[in-house]
This record gives sequence, C-alpha cells and structure tokens, in this order.
Amino acid sequence: MTDSRWTIGDVVHDRDDDDPDPAIVVNTRDTPAEEWDLPRLDTTLAEDNPDYPSDAPVVTVLFEDTLTDSFPDWDRNAPISYPTLDDSDLRYYSFPAPRLESGEPPEATDPATETDDEATSSSRTGECETDGPADADTDAEPSTSDASQEPSETVRTLQKRLDDGGMTTTIEDDNRTIRASKLGETYRVRPGEVLDGEGPFRSRLEDIVTDVQDSN
Repeated sequence: MTDSRWTIGDVVHDRDDDDPDPAIVVNTRDTPAEEWDLPRLDTTLAEDNPDYPSDAPVVTVLFEDTLTDSFPDWDRNAPISYPTLDDSDLRYYSFPAPRLESGEPPEATDPATETDDEATSSSRTGECETDGPADADTDAEPSTSDASQEPSETVRTLQKRLDDGGMTTTIEDDNRTIRASKLGETYRVRPGEVLDGEGPFRSRLEDIVTDVQDSN
C-alpha cells in the first residue's frame, strides 16, 4: 500500500482544484482507496480518482471554516471519528493521500523583523517584555553579549517539536525566543511560556512549551 505522510491536524490542499480552500486532516485510514466506498456517488474512492494509486490510503478532511464553526474546541492531535462526522451532518471529504499537498502558507516576510540592522534587533529584544516601555528596565533582557550565544538544547528541542507539528519556525536574535507560524497566525514562544499570539493553537502551544521545559 502507498504510504501516507499526512497526520491529524495537517493543513492540506486538493491538487486537482485550481483554487483550493484550506482543509484540515481529521481522520486517516489504512484502508486502500479501492476498498473505500462513496455511497453518494455509488463508486469507490479509487474509481473516482483513476489518476492516483488504487492502493493509496484514505485521508479525510473538513474545510477549515466548517471545522472551526462545528468543532471549535477540537484537539488537533485527536482524530474525529466517522460516527461523529456522520452524526454532525457535515459534508466531509475523503481523498487518496497522494491527491493532497501541503496547504501551509509560506511564512510572511516582515521587513521589521528580517533586517540585520542593530537598531531593529534591539527593538525586537524589547518587544519580548511586558507592559512597560522596552527601555523601562535595562536588566529585563540579556545583554547583547548573550545574543551571540548559540540557542540552548531546550530551545532547539522546542523548535523541533513545533516543526514536527507543521509550524514554520525561526529563532529570534536573542536565541531564546521562537517565532512560529501556522494558518496565518504567528506566535512567539520560549520553553515554558507563550509570549505572543492568541490564535486557535495557543492552548496546544502552552502544553508543548511546558512539556519541553519539564523534560529538560
């Protein structure tokens, strides 16, 4: 059987759609497409997709808007069962795995954070801080000499966990803070804390950063 690289929570696009909407993987099955019935079309998934391997595993998705509206508290690591999908009366879609491609948007280039200018780097360090002005407490952040240090093993571990979860990450100039993006939302995290970002992945990020901090 053809392998599937898709996991629950991945953002995908339909390769055969010229203007695809983002969809989220909510269930995967080892059942080959040739054995997956499509009752409303009175055919199998393989017969409906002759351009793809008939033994490809089945991947089931919900479009992003539908998922957000119908399952706002969904844990992106847990599949939504087919009985739950059927009972919800929502239109979900199953594809042979190779028909899908990653729908993750490329990380936006922000001139304010991409420059190597020292003044910009200093202001970025300031925005890590809390309620007061960036220069209100000169001892709040490490000195510029700390920025020359390599990221710690804990920071690298956290970055890998986020990368494995489908996020696009970069380590900021302080070598302690990670900027992570997914589905157009950007977050800033460190081991043990989420600094910025109020998108739908914040609660999951809080669990990850705490877990990494505790395990190191």
